[in-house]
Amino acid sequence: LPPAVPASGVYADVRAARNYTHSSKTFTVYEIHLQKDHFTWVVTKRFSEICRFHSQCKNLHGFTLTRPPKTFRRHASAKFVASRLAQLRNYFAVVGFMLRCRWVHHRMSTT
Repeated sequence: LPPAVPASGVYADVRAARNYTHSSKTFTVYEIHLQKDHFTWVVTKRFSEICRFHSQCKNLHGFTLTRPPKTFRRHASAKFVASRLAQLRNYFAVVGFMLRCRWVHHRMSTT
């Protein structure tokens, strides 16, 4: 079960990772659970898509978070995938915290 949803209603967690093989290439897909207020949804993303998300976030004022490092070749071992899953959980926990801070700042500046 996810931890309690913060007061702002913004929550993100990477819950699972699965390896897939297509055209003799193995890749990992990460399952990300998102919640905004009472709406929840699940998306699956490859690490390259998470890197693109990170690149777009770097354009936001005050976004200084470091994403988990890229590798030069594909790694699909259980140990590597478990390690990256833990890194992504930490990454999205901080992203969620930053979103909550932006929401609180916005709410405080508009009241």
